[in-house]
Amino acid sequence: MVAPLTADPERRRRLLAAKLRALLRTGWPEEAPGDPAAGGGGVSLEAGGRGWVLLDDGDGDLLHGFARALLWGLHRGVQELHVLAADHSDLVAAARQAACFALTATVWAVDGTSLRRVEPVPLPDEPPLDPQAARFREVIAAGGAEPVVEWGQLTGEVLGLPVARACTDEAGAWLEVGVGKHDRLANRMMWGDEPPAEAVAAVVVPVLDARRSGDLGHPLNQLCRERWLRVVLRRDPAMAGLAGLDPVGPPRPVGDLKVPLVAPALAHRHDGTAVLVGCSVGFDPTFVPSAAELHAARAPELPLLLVVPEGDDHPLTRRAASALRAVAEVRTVPKDWHQPARLAGRDLGQPTP
Repeated sequence: MVAPLTADPERRRRLLAAKLRALLRTGWPEEAPGDPAAGGGGVSLEAGGRGWVLLDDGDGDLLHGFARALLWGLHRGVQELHVLAADHSDLVAAARQAACFALTATVWAVDGTSLRRVEPVPLPDEPPLDPQAARFREVIAAGGAEPVVEWGQLTGEVLGLPVARACTDEAGAWLEVGVGKHDRLANRMMWGDEPPAEAVAAVVVPVLDARRSGDLGHPLNQLCRERWLRVVLRRDPAMAGLAGLDPVGPPRPVGDLKVPLVAPALAHRHDGTAVLVGCSVGFDPTFVPSAAELHAARAPELPLLLVVPEGDDHPLTRRAASALRAVAEVRTVPKDWHQPARLAGRDLGQPTP
Protein backbone atom coordinates (compact mmCIF):
# COMPACT_ATOMS: atom_id res chain seq x y z
CA MET A 1 0.00 0.00 0.00
CA VAL A 2 1.65 3.19 -1.20
CA ALA A 3 0.02 6.61 -0.98
CA PRO A 4 -0.02 7.94 -4.56
CA LEU A 5 1.61 11.26 -5.30
CA THR A 6 -0.82 14.13 -5.57
CA ALA A 7 -0.51 17.85 -6.14
CA ASP A 8 -3.08 18.49 -3.36
CA PRO A 9 -1.13 18.63 -0.05
CA GLU A 10 -4.23 18.09 2.10
CA ARG A 11 -5.31 15.06 0.07
CA ARG A 12 -1.77 13.73 0.28
CA ARG A 13 -1.84 14.15 4.07
CA ARG A 14 -5.14 12.28 4.35
CA LEU A 15 -3.81 9.40 2.26
CA LEU A 16 -0.65 9.17 4.38
CA ALA A 17 -2.71 9.39 7.57
CA ALA A 18 -4.90 6.50 6.43
CA LYS A 19 -1.80 4.48 5.61
CA LEU A 20 -0.26 5.19 9.03
CA ARG A 21 -3.46 4.11 10.80
CA ALA A 22 -3.40 0.84 8.84
CA LEU A 23 0.25 0.25 9.75
CA LEU A 24 -0.49 0.93 13.41
CA ARG A 25 -3.19 -1.73 13.33
CA THR A 26 -0.57 -4.13 11.96
CA GLY A 27 2.36 -3.32 14.24
CA TRP A 28 0.77 -1.87 17.35
CA PRO A 29 -2.79 -3.23 17.54
CA GLU A 30 -3.05 -2.36 21.24
CA GLU A 31 -2.90 1.34 20.46
CA ALA A 32 -6.05 3.41 20.00
CA PRO A 33 -4.60 6.16 17.82
CA GLY A 34 -6.24 9.43 16.97
CA ASP A 35 -5.89 11.25 13.69
CA PRO A 36 -2.29 11.61 12.48
CA ALA A 37 -1.20 15.17 11.76
CA ALA A 38 1.28 16.60 9.29
CA GLY A 39 4.74 16.81 10.82
CA GLY A 40 8.11 15.15 11.16
CA GLY A 41 8.69 14.82 7.43
CA GLY A 42 5.36 13.14 6.76
CA VAL A 43 2.48 12.39 9.11
CA SER A 44 2.92 11.79 12.82
CA LEU A 45 1.07 10.58 15.87
CA GLU A 46 1.88 10.64 19.57
CA ALA A 47 0.36 8.53 22.33
CA GLY A 48 1.53 7.47 25.78
CA GLY A 49 5.10 8.71 25.41
CA ARG A 50 5.50 6.98 22.06
CA GLY A 51 5.60 8.61 18.66
CA TRP A 52 5.17 7.34 15.13
CA VAL A 53 6.15 9.11 11.92
CA LEU A 54 5.37 7.82 8.44
CA LEU A 55 7.78 9.57 6.08
CA ASP A 56 6.46 11.05 2.87
CA ASP A 57 8.46 9.24 0.18
CA GLY A 58 7.47 11.94 -2.28
CA ASP A 59 10.02 14.26 -0.67
CA GLY A 60 12.88 12.32 -2.25
CA ASP A 61 15.60 12.61 0.42
CA LEU A 62 14.93 9.87 2.96
CA LEU A 63 17.68 10.87 5.39
CA HIS A 64 16.40 14.43 5.42
CA GLY A 65 12.95 13.05 6.23
CA PHE A 66 14.36 10.83 8.96
CA ALA A 67 16.21 13.78 10.50
CA ARG A 68 12.99 15.80 10.57
CA ALA A 69 11.20 12.87 12.23
CA LEU A 70 13.95 12.64 14.82
CA LEU A 71 13.74 16.36 15.58
CA TRP A 72 9.97 16.04 15.86
CA GLY A 73 10.39 13.28 18.44
CA LEU A 74 12.91 15.29 20.45
CA HIS A 75 10.70 18.37 20.34
CA ARG A 76 7.65 16.39 21.48
CA GLY A 77 9.66 14.71 24.23
CA VAL A 78 8.68 11.14 23.34
CA GLN A 79 10.65 8.32 24.94
CA GLU A 80 10.09 5.91 22.08
CA LEU A 81 10.08 6.90 18.43
CA HIS A 82 9.12 4.75 15.47
CA VAL A 83 10.01 6.01 11.99
CA LEU A 84 8.30 4.22 9.10
CA ALA A 85 9.28 4.57 5.45
CA ALA A 86 9.09 2.77 2.14
CA ASP A 87 11.92 0.27 1.81
CA HIS A 88 15.06 2.06 0.63
CA SER A 89 18.83 1.52 0.90
CA ASP A 90 19.15 4.69 3.01
CA LEU A 91 17.10 3.10 5.79
CA VAL A 92 20.24 1.33 7.01
CA ALA A 93 21.97 4.70 7.41
CA ALA A 94 18.88 6.02 9.22
CA ALA A 95 19.08 3.06 11.61
CA ARG A 96 22.78 3.81 12.24
CA GLN A 97 21.89 7.39 13.05
CA ALA A 98 19.00 6.36 15.29
CA ALA A 99 21.37 4.23 17.37
CA CYS A 100 23.45 7.33 18.18
CA PHE A 101 20.70 8.92 20.27
CA ALA A 102 19.67 8.24 23.86
CA LEU A 103 16.07 8.38 22.66
CA THR A 104 14.85 4.90 21.74
CA ALA A 105 14.33 5.25 18.00
CA THR A 106 13.46 2.40 15.65
CA VAL A 107 13.38 2.46 11.86
CA TRP A 108 10.82 0.34 9.99
CA ALA A 109 10.70 -0.57 6.31
CA VAL A 110 7.18 -0.57 4.91
CA ASP A 111 6.02 -3.01 2.23
CA GLY A 112 2.28 -2.72 1.74
CA THR A 113 0.89 -3.22 5.25
CA SER A 114 3.92 -5.25 6.36
CA LEU A 115 6.66 -3.86 8.59
CA ARG A 116 10.28 -4.95 8.83
CA ARG A 117 12.56 -3.62 11.54
CA VAL A 118 15.75 -2.18 10.03
CA GLU A 119 18.90 -3.02 11.97
CA PRO A 120 21.97 -0.79 11.79
CA VAL A 121 25.04 -2.22 10.10
CA PRO A 122 28.55 -0.73 10.41
CA LEU A 123 29.44 2.18 8.17
CA PRO A 124 31.62 0.72 5.39
CA ASP A 125 35.21 1.81 4.96
CA GLU A 126 35.94 4.27 2.20
CA PRO A 127 37.16 2.51 -0.95
CA PRO A 128 40.62 3.37 -2.27
CA LEU A 129 41.17 5.69 -5.21
CA ASP A 130 41.37 3.91 -8.55
CA PRO A 131 45.00 4.21 -9.72
CA GLN A 132 43.71 5.19 -13.17
CA ALA A 133 42.20 8.34 -11.66
CA ALA A 134 45.25 9.32 -9.63
CA ARG A 135 47.05 10.71 -12.69
CA PHE A 136 44.62 13.64 -12.80
CA ARG A 137 45.91 15.04 -9.51
CA GLU A 138 48.56 17.09 -11.33
CA VAL A 139 46.08 18.53 -13.85
CA ILE A 140 43.71 19.54 -11.04
CA ALA A 141 46.46 21.19 -9.01
CA ALA A 142 47.98 22.92 -12.04
CA GLY A 143 44.57 24.41 -12.82
CA GLY A 144 44.36 26.01 -9.38
CA ALA A 145 42.02 23.57 -7.63
CA GLU A 146 42.78 21.46 -4.57
CA PRO A 147 42.87 17.68 -5.18
CA VAL A 148 40.58 15.94 -2.66
CA VAL A 149 39.99 12.20 -2.30
CA GLU A 150 36.85 10.97 -0.52
CA TRP A 151 35.03 7.66 -0.90
CA GLY A 152 37.39 6.59 -3.69
CA GLN A 153 36.59 9.72 -5.74
CA LEU A 154 39.20 12.29 -6.76
CA THR A 155 37.77 15.79 -7.10
CA GLY A 156 39.20 19.25 -7.53
CA GLU A 157 37.79 21.81 -5.10
CA VAL A 158 37.89 25.59 -4.83
CA LEU A 159 37.21 26.69 -1.28
CA GLY A 160 35.13 23.58 -0.74
CA LEU A 161 33.21 23.62 -4.03
CA PRO A 162 33.97 20.71 -6.40
CA VAL A 163 34.84 21.93 -9.91
CA ALA A 164 36.37 18.76 -11.37
CA ARG A 165 36.16 15.05 -10.81
CA ALA A 166 38.00 12.02 -12.10
CA CYS A 167 35.72 9.24 -13.37
CA THR A 168 36.53 5.63 -14.17
CA ASP A 169 34.90 2.61 -15.72
CA GLU A 170 36.03 -0.61 -17.33
CA ALA A 171 37.16 1.36 -20.39
CA GLY A 172 39.49 3.71 -18.52
CA ALA A 173 39.52 7.09 -16.76
CA TRP A 174 38.56 10.63 -17.72
CA LEU A 175 38.31 14.03 -16.09
CA GLU A 176 35.07 16.01 -15.94
CA VAL A 177 35.37 19.76 -15.37
CA GLY A 178 32.61 22.11 -14.24
CA VAL A 179 30.12 22.87 -11.47
CA GLY A 180 27.10 20.63 -11.92
CA LYS A 181 26.38 18.00 -14.56
CA HIS A 182 25.37 20.44 -17.31
CA ASP A 183 28.57 22.45 -16.94
CA ARG A 184 30.60 19.24 -16.91
CA LEU A 185 28.86 17.98 -20.06
CA ALA A 186 29.51 21.24 -21.91
CA ASN A 187 33.19 21.19 -20.96
CA ARG A 188 33.55 17.55 -21.93
CA MET A 189 32.13 18.33 -25.37
CA MET A 190 34.68 21.12 -25.71
CA TRP A 191 37.78 19.49 -24.20
CA GLY A 192 37.10 15.75 -24.38
CA ASP A 193 38.25 13.26 -21.74
CA GLU A 194 41.69 14.87 -21.21
CA PRO A 195 41.05 18.55 -20.42
CA PRO A 196 44.24 20.55 -19.85
CA ALA A 197 44.99 22.59 -16.76
CA GLU A 198 43.69 25.64 -18.62
CA ALA A 199 40.21 24.05 -18.74
CA VAL A 200 40.28 23.57 -14.97
CA ALA A 201 41.52 27.13 -14.47
CA ALA A 202 38.66 28.48 -16.58
CA VAL A 203 36.24 27.08 -14.00
CA VAL A 204 38.40 27.85 -10.96
CA VAL A 205 38.61 31.60 -11.66
CA PRO A 206 34.88 32.47 -11.47
CA VAL A 207 34.36 30.19 -8.46
CA LEU A 208 37.32 31.70 -6.63
CA ASP A 209 36.08 35.20 -7.45
CA ALA A 210 32.62 34.36 -6.12
CA ARG A 211 33.94 32.79 -2.92
CA ARG A 212 36.35 35.64 -2.26
CA SER A 213 33.60 38.21 -2.78
CA GLY A 214 32.02 37.12 0.48
CA ASP A 215 28.56 37.48 -1.08
CA LEU A 216 26.45 34.62 0.28
CA GLY A 217 23.70 35.56 -2.17
CA HIS A 218 25.83 34.57 -5.17
CA PRO A 219 24.50 31.32 -6.72
CA LEU A 220 27.90 29.61 -6.47
CA ASN A 221 28.09 30.54 -2.80
CA GLN A 222 24.85 28.72 -2.11
CA LEU A 223 26.64 25.43 -2.70
CA CYS A 224 28.78 23.37 -0.30
CA ARG A 225 28.94 26.11 2.31
CA GLU A 226 29.81 23.58 5.02
CA ARG A 227 32.89 22.49 3.06
CA TRP A 228 33.78 26.14 2.48
CA LEU A 229 33.65 26.72 6.25
CA ARG A 230 35.91 23.71 6.77
CA VAL A 231 38.49 25.18 4.38
CA VAL A 232 38.40 28.49 6.26
CA LEU A 233 38.90 26.65 9.56
CA ARG A 234 41.90 24.82 8.11
CA ARG A 235 43.43 28.22 7.42
CA ASP A 236 42.35 29.71 10.76
CA PRO A 237 41.57 26.92 13.27
CA ALA A 238 41.80 29.37 16.16
CA MET A 239 38.44 30.74 14.97
CA ALA A 240 36.90 27.60 16.51
CA GLY A 241 39.35 27.40 19.41
CA LEU A 242 41.46 24.75 17.70
CA ALA A 243 45.16 24.44 16.92
CA GLY A 244 44.91 22.41 13.71
CA LEU A 245 42.41 20.64 11.51
CA ASP A 246 42.61 17.91 8.83
CA PRO A 247 39.57 17.05 6.68
CA VAL A 248 38.16 13.52 6.63
CA GLY A 249 35.47 12.01 4.45
CA PRO A 250 31.77 12.43 5.30
CA PRO A 251 29.57 9.43 6.15
CA ARG A 252 28.58 9.08 2.47
CA PRO A 253 29.83 10.47 -0.84
CA VAL A 254 28.92 14.02 -1.78
CA GLY A 255 26.04 13.91 -4.26
CA ASP A 256 23.81 16.82 -5.16
CA LEU A 257 25.81 19.97 -4.42
CA LYS A 258 22.63 21.73 -3.35
CA VAL A 259 21.99 19.20 -0.56
CA PRO A 260 24.03 19.92 2.60
CA LEU A 261 26.22 17.16 4.01
CA VAL A 262 28.30 17.50 7.18
CA ALA A 263 31.93 18.44 6.45
CA PRO A 264 34.00 16.56 9.04
CA ALA A 265 37.60 16.85 10.16
CA LEU A 266 39.99 15.51 12.75
CA ALA A 267 41.33 18.36 14.84
CA HIS A 268 43.37 18.98 17.94
CA ARG A 269 43.06 21.57 20.65
CA HIS A 270 45.90 23.71 21.94
CA ASP A 271 46.52 21.20 24.76
CA GLY A 272 47.09 18.48 22.14
CA THR A 273 43.86 16.56 22.73
CA ALA A 274 42.04 15.31 19.65
CA VAL A 275 38.45 15.98 18.64
CA LEU A 276 36.22 15.08 15.70
CA VAL A 277 34.74 18.21 14.14
CA GLY A 278 31.62 18.51 12.03
CA CYS A 279 30.98 21.74 10.08
CA SER A 280 27.64 23.06 8.88
CA VAL A 281 26.15 26.37 7.72
CA GLY A 282 22.51 27.37 8.05
CA PHE A 283 19.94 25.01 9.54
CA ASP A 284 20.41 21.48 8.26
CA PRO A 285 18.24 18.84 10.02
CA THR A 286 20.66 16.09 8.93
CA PHE A 287 23.72 17.80 10.46
CA VAL A 288 23.72 16.29 13.96
CA PRO A 289 22.54 12.77 12.94
CA SER A 290 25.11 12.57 10.11
CA ALA A 291 27.94 13.88 12.30
CA ALA A 292 26.99 11.40 15.02
CA GLU A 293 26.87 8.53 12.52
CA LEU A 294 30.41 9.29 11.37
CA HIS A 295 31.65 9.83 14.93
CA ALA A 296 30.31 6.46 16.11
CA ALA A 297 31.94 4.69 13.16
CA ARG A 298 35.31 6.42 12.87
CA ALA A 299 36.23 8.07 16.20
CA PRO A 300 33.91 7.05 19.07
CA GLU A 301 36.69 7.60 21.60
CA LEU A 302 36.92 11.32 20.77
CA PRO A 303 34.63 14.19 21.76
CA LEU A 304 32.41 15.52 18.98
CA LEU A 305 32.55 19.24 18.18
CA LEU A 306 29.76 20.66 16.01
CA VAL A 307 30.77 23.97 14.44
CA VAL A 308 28.33 26.46 12.91
CA PRO A 309 28.37 30.23 12.34
CA GLU A 310 26.82 32.52 14.92
CA GLY A 311 23.05 32.51 14.52
CA ASP A 312 23.00 29.05 12.92
CA ASP A 313 23.04 27.26 16.28
CA HIS A 314 19.31 26.59 16.07
CA PRO A 315 17.67 25.40 19.33
CA LEU A 316 16.78 22.11 17.63
CA THR A 317 20.43 21.64 16.65
CA ARG A 318 21.48 22.13 20.25
CA ARG A 319 18.70 19.85 21.49
CA ALA A 320 19.76 17.11 19.06
CA ALA A 321 23.40 17.44 20.15
CA SER A 322 22.44 17.16 23.82
CA ALA A 323 20.38 14.03 23.06
CA LEU A 324 23.33 12.07 21.64
CA ARG A 325 24.82 9.15 23.51
CA ALA A 326 28.28 10.58 22.88
CA VAL A 327 29.68 13.77 24.38
CA ALA A 328 29.04 16.58 21.90
CA GLU A 329 29.44 20.35 21.96
CA VAL A 330 27.98 22.98 19.63
CA ARG A 331 30.41 25.83 19.01
CA THR A 332 29.92 28.95 16.91
CA VAL A 333 32.35 30.90 14.77
CA PRO A 334 31.94 34.58 13.75
CA LYS A 335 29.19 35.47 11.28
CA ASP A 336 31.78 36.96 8.94
CA TRP A 337 33.66 33.67 8.52
CA HIS A 338 33.20 33.96 4.73
CA GLN A 339 34.38 37.54 4.28
CA PRO A 340 37.39 38.35 2.05
CA ALA A 341 39.55 39.43 5.00
CA ARG A 342 39.52 35.83 6.23
CA LEU A 343 40.52 34.55 2.80
CA ALA A 344 43.34 36.97 2.13
CA GLY A 345 46.35 35.57 0.33
CA ARG A 346 46.64 32.18 -1.28
CA ASP A 347 44.22 29.63 0.08
CA LEU A 348 45.99 26.67 1.68
CA GLY A 349 48.75 26.87 -0.87
CA GLN A 350 46.45 26.42 -3.87
CA PRO A 351 47.85 27.95 -7.03
CA THR A 352 46.15 31.20 -7.94
CA PRO A 353 45.26 31.25 -11.66
